[in-house]
Amino acid sequence: MLAASSVQLANLTGLAGIAAVIATCYALSATRNRIDWRTVIWGLVLQIAFAVLIIRGETIARLFDLFLPGAQSVYLIAILLQLAVLFVVARYIAPLAARTPMLWVRRIVLAEIVIYALKFNVVGALFDALKNGAEQVLKYSSTGAAFVFGVFGSEEGMRSAFSTALGDKTASVAFVFAFQVLPTIIFVASIFSVLYYLGVMQPIIRAIAGFMSRFMRASGAETLDVAANIFMGQTEAPLTIKPYLANLTRSELFTLMVSGMCHCSAGILVVYVSVAGVDMRHLMASVIMTAPGAIMLSKMVIPETGTPETAKNGAKTHSEASDTNGPVNVIDAAARGASEGLLLAANVAAMLIAFIALIALMNGIWSSLRDLAIAHTTGSLQQVVTAVPLTIQQLLGYAFAPVAFITGVPWGEAVQVGNLLGTRIVLNEFVAYIELGKIKALLSPKSFMISTYLLCGFGSLTSIAIMAGGVGALVPSRRAELAALGLKAVLIGVMSNILAASIAGVLF
Repeated sequence: MLAASSVQLANLTGLAGIAAVIATCYALSATRNRIDWRTVIWGLVLQIAFAVLIIRGETIARLFDLFLPGAQSVYLIAILLQLAVLFVVARYIAPLAARTPMLWVRRIVLAEIVIYALKFNVVGALFDALKNGAEQVLKYSSTGAAFVFGVFGSEEGMRSAFSTALGDKTASVAFVFAFQVLPTIIFVASIFSVLYYLGVMQPIIRAIAGFMSRFMRASGAETLDVAANIFMGQTEAPLTIKPYLANLTRSELFTLMVSGMCHCSAGILVVYVSVAGVDMRHLMASVIMTAPGAIMLSKMVIPETGTPETAKNGAKTHSEASDTNGPVNVIDAAARGASEGLLLAANVAAMLIAFIALIALMNGIWSSLRDLAIAHTTGSLQQVVTAVPLTIQQLLGYAFAPVAFITGVPWGEAVQVGNLLGTRIVLNEFVAYIELGKIKALLSPKSFMISTYLLCGFGSLTSIAIMAGGVGALVPSRRAELAALGLKAVLIGVMSNILAASIAGVLF
């Protein structure tokens, strides 16, 4: 009974997280009277609906079994419903309006699709397939890495090679980040380059953008950029709307920045699965949920007061395939993707070396100052100094523990999850995911799941320079504005992830 009450309390704290995010964005709004509450409502509805399909999809399917048992009955009822409505339309409504029959046909087909999707948990099955696909990508990547690096290229090879010499200690050396994770970045970059060359990704991005633009009253350019951020990085996604960047309104520009801060590119998600053991389904759910969340929160903080260039006519994707400097064939696309992946892998390696060493340096300085303070104080003051956290990570954990708690993390684990969130904001999400993998066994399944959502975004203090430099190079006239909005974009980007984590926490 007590355990059930604790679970219900954790779910209710997730509701507090949702309310806190909305209230904070309202308080930070530049012009509160211009907030479009339809955008806010639809942003919440889309996120909650998608989270329900991912986290509670099987439950919904079982509920349908109570009323529509068996697959055949579902098809039969749908067909009978379609025939009945078409009969009514043809006999009574069609003579009144020529467009009515086709309108009703579309509605019926849409209703059937929704019923089938809910009954058979189609979204859940799709994300299970993505999860299995990610696992296969890791295996294929290790095949290429093993060819280049030998036994160092796969964890299994390392275990086999060192099991005789090290015995039980083999596990401590079996995983080598440089040889087993970085090659995955190269392989995935090559895959996505081929997909973009073949034109597979562009229709998906346009479909997502059109869906959000219709329901959330956002312009074509900003929704296209937000949709692209699901699959691309924070500096690559703006390339899809390059012709429109110079004329974006301030609100559109802020939405572009927030979207870059709260998303992780699909190509890097596979690496997070490798280093932290997180569930690919929740990673993909996070990047999709934060798409409407980014629009919703950015439009609250900086509402649209101008007239966007693409408000009515939408925006066309600026495709690399149409560029004269683009790949000439599939082989060229794969090779270019591998080269770009190599640069990204080298950047990740350099960043990890520098940042992890920086953490050690900061902890060393912090520890020395703490020891010095203890040595030069006495009595109650010394007791206060002794209670100060031993490391920067612990300090961040205490600072962000309340944030973790309102997303649904139990208070006993809030400091650990708060530490991860602080690490993500101060350094970056990659370091945070590595730390998450180290403490996976210490967290409950719910806290681990919520952490997956909290960390799934590029937004950090270091990302301000990346955003200002990358997007600023595409539109130099907006560079000062990009820099001025940078800190606020990081804040709202992180809050988009907190909102997604809170929704997931309520439903888990």
